[in-house]
Amino acid sequence: MGDEDPGDNSTLTGGAKLFFSGLIAPDGTRLSSFEDQARALMEKFTSMIEDLSCVISDVVHVTLYIKKGVNPEYLLSEYSDVIKGLPPAMTIIWVDNLSGQASYAMSFVAFLEG
Repeated sequence: MGDEDPGDNSTLTGGAKLFFSGLIAPDGTRLSSFEDQARALMEKFTSMIEDLSCVISDVVHVTLYIKKGVNPEYLLSEYSDVIKGLPPAMTIIWVDNLSGQASYAMSFVAFLEG
């Protein structure tokens, strides 16, 4: 267990493990296209990893949430562009609704050097 971040998203830290849940495209709003929303989500993900002084290889599990009826191709394409080398374990969950009209969301687990 660790401290819960009181911000918009739920972040738990404990030792060198980080769990981040609720990552959606900026402001949770629908961008002009599914492609733009997928790209924005991956940019936010990589920015967060860099802000934590991590690298993508520190991420050990990713859960992608995709709104039912939305083609996952855009998100999976952006994801494969970001994740190079050996990818972390991944789970895809189809959901009825996401926050702020989003079509995609994600959570991830990373192990930080410490």
